[in-house]
Amino acid sequence: MEVIYADNTTNIPPHTVMALGNFDGVHLGHRAIIEETVRQAKIVDRKASVLLFEPHPYKLFKKKENPYLLTTIKDRCLMLGDIGVDIVFIEKFTKKFASLLPEDFLKTYLIKKFNINGVVAGFDYSFGYQGKGTIIDLKNISQKSGFSVKIIKPVVVNHEIASSSLVRNKLRQGKVIEASKILGYNYFIRGTVVSDRKIGRTLGFPTANLKLPDDIILPANGVYLTMTKYNTRQYYALANLGFRPTVSGQNLTVEIHLLNFSQDIYGEVLVVSFLEKLREERAFTDKEKLKKQITQDVLTAEKIIARYK
Repeated sequence: MEVIYADNTTNIPPHTVMALGNFDGVHLGHRAIIEETVRQAKIVDRKASVLLFEPHPYKLFKKKENPYLLTTIKDRCLMLGDIGVDIVFIEKFTKKFASLLPEDFLKTYLIKKFNINGVVAGFDYSFGYQGKGTIIDLKNISQKSGFSVKIIKPVVVNHEIASSSLVRNKLRQGKVIEASKILGYNYFIRGTVVSDRKIGRTLGFPTANLKLPDDIILPANGVYLTMTKYNTRQYYALANLGFRPTVSGQNLTVEIHLLNFSQDIYGEVLVVSFLEKLREERAFTDKEKLKKQITQDVLTAEKIIARYK
């Protein structure tokens, strides 16, 4: 798969079939759009493309909701490539770009710049200034401009329409199993191991403290069973998300205790996929009680792991 920054106008191949949307999280609803884009591209013997905006529009209009994103743009590109996308176009999203009227977005940007063969979009797709452009506008202009339009119906999971907002809400409630069903995979975060206070080591449970991108959303505070990838290997691990109230923690931290693991991995990258929530975060009166609870968490995790095997 090829990634092309759209300001490089000399390197834009024409006549692709393009999927339109932000595709944050690449959930099952997004997958339906992308798979149809790939199918339509094969029918007309063209390349399948996706148009993404960087930074995500929320950074201009929803700053108070930070962190917000389910996936970094790099992870989105990797996932889109796995589905079969040939090209990801990345457009720099600015206030000037956001001010484009719907008709200008289609005619002077999408059509003139990309010379598209066709587009595929979700049922609720909107575009242009303040999202005023509708599916009807898209179809009307396509008929005049000679490109095809395919609109994908909503994907329903457990009686709810799959959407990035729904996934975010599930994660904020700690409902990682429900979030993962909407995504079609276990929700994951990617972070670098950094040095910290090493409190877990003094309790007999060394942890890897993760530094994450500032705009990536986390599940609700608590203790989770995860599958954590280090290099090419996967390990079951406990993830503690919260403020470590027992030891007077002040900042939100993500601590990973890999089971049956003893390597020094400072500076390394871990990919943490959330499987189940074990319990809420809570304060203990002393470290011994905390240690006892962590021991119980490991036993609980081992019982759950036995079900996965």
